Amino acid sequence: GFQTAGRIETRPVSLGDAVTAGQVLATLDQVTLAEDVAAAEAGLRAARASADFAAQSLVRAQELNRRGVAPQATLEAAEAKAAAAKASVASARADLTRAQDAERFGRLTAPAAGVVSLILAEPGTVVTPGTPVLRLATAAGREAVIDVPDEMLSVLPKDARFTIETRGDGTLSTAGHLRLIEPVADASTRAHRLRISLEGGGHAFR
Repeated sequence: GFQTAGRIETRPVSLGDAVTAGQVLATLDQVTLAEDVAAAEAGLRAARASADFAAQSLVRAQELNRRGVAPQATLEAAEAKAAAAKASVASARADLTRAQDAERFGRLTAPAAGVVSLILAEPGTVVTPGTPVLRLATAAGREAVIDVPDEMLSVLPKDARFTIETRGDGTLSTAGHLRLIEPVADASTRAHRLRISLEGGGHAFR
């Protein structure tokens, strides 16, 4: 699935198609995503202009207060406005970052070569982050999946190694390496799913 929300615009692959790693599988409405970025950029420019004006007003209020012309209340009001304007800039900058991320993640690409084995969403469908769009069968073999909380991700190296064994008796055991951390957290548990490739394809495991 996509890492961002939007309306599926194109899906250039069909059921049974063989795809290569990095091939585009689906795209979101690029016009809407670009418009969101433009609006966020305009919002940031406006917030910065307001912050500059508030900062200039604060300097004037400080000078007038120092000369005894403006009361303390006027200075405090100017300080509050300057602080609020600065916070608005930070918020607008975060909005722009989110819009840029959404635009960048508006293309769904194949993580590996494989065959499209299931279509779950058609062009025109509105999807949320993590909504399955299609399923890709690869030759990577079986994987182990583990859901972990956000705080675990910061201590997990990109090339993390694991030992996977059957529960309890450890009859079956194999090594595995971290292939992917799914970027979208589960809506209910806020956990991220790790996908661990098993050595030898993991064919001994069910």
